[in-house]
Amino acid sequence: MLLLSIKSTETTPEVVFDIEKNIFEISGSSRPENISAFYTPIINTIETHFQSIIHKNHTESTPQFIFNFRLYYFNSGTSHFIASLFQLLNSYTQYGIVSQIHWYYDDEDMDMYEAGEELSFLTTIPFHFIAE
Repeated sequence: MLLLSIKSTETTPEVVFDIEKNIFEISGSSRPENISAFYTPIINTIETHFQSIIHKNHTESTPQFIFNFRLYYFNSGTSHFIASLFQLLNSYTQYGIVSQIHWYYDDEDMDMYEAGEELSFLTTIPFHFIAE
């Protein structure tokens, strides 16, 4: 079941959050004119979903989430969103919600690798670099 599905546009990435597979993916180019209008609902959706997991029966096992980033371009506003998302993920580890981050990059695009490397320092979540 898709909890969130946003089609890409010329300035915004595709965003998919599949709660059956526990995979969140953002892909494409991200340079929205209004960063807050685009990304705040995404952060809120993730936070609401994580809160619902916490409030469920504690005898159930907590799922592990994978956050895939397949961006080929993003602006500084998107970088702030990613940093906020990483802070959110960090805050839920205390409740047993486990996440992993997969940072995909073109193996010839070292700028995107380096951007991921800089962002990886903002989180304690396991961070994996995957060349394509």
